[in-house]
Amino acid sequence: MNRQILAVGSATLLLFAATVAVIPAIAEEQNTPEKVRPFKERQHERPHGPITVALGVGGAIEDGGNEIYRSHIRIAAVKNQNTTETDYVIKRGVLDIGYNRGGHKYELVPDTWVVNIREGNNPFSAEGKVQDRDGDQYLVSLSGKLLNHTQRGNLYFVEGKFSGDEDTDNFKLYYLMIVHDKMMVDKVKTRE
Repeated sequence: MNRQILAVGSATLLLFAATVAVIPAIAEEQNTPEKVRPFKERQHERPHGPITVALGVGGAIEDGGNEIYRSHIRIAAVKNQNTTETDYVIKRGVLDIGYNRGGHKYELVPDTWVVNIREGNNPFSAEGKVQDRDGDQYLVSLSGKLLNHTQRGNLYFVEGKFSGDEDTDNFKLYYLMIVHDKMMVDKVKTRE
């Protein structure tokens, strides 16, 4: 089963890499003055300082089932200066699970997440809630092992659970995840 999951994750990661190459061109095309709010209006919405981005691609398996559904998770966080409870503070994120000829998108609920990255056997762990369009919340827990240090960030193999009440779908999650620190906000140039 793990080989199937790694194969799905590897193929999805390659597709994701190809997509990342196209995104800057699309973003620049949409970056016209009439489509962009002034920086001063957006400034309070953006976290200040270095942003850590975590991108995971892989699959989800429904409890009691054997079919693998495509899934990915995107997280934007900032390093916590007060590391008493969590290493990172989640600013925004989304978890997608694609099944039944469609998909479901869940927004991360930032204040509920605890993220820790440590050395050793389980260097990555994260737990918090996600929310669907109707406002229903589900618990997600992730833990992973470091596979490699790369130029783009640290590569982890992450396993997790997506759980709600007994009437909802519960999933086992498997991702290849890149965690990358990047300086963004401090070097943003304003446009007049």
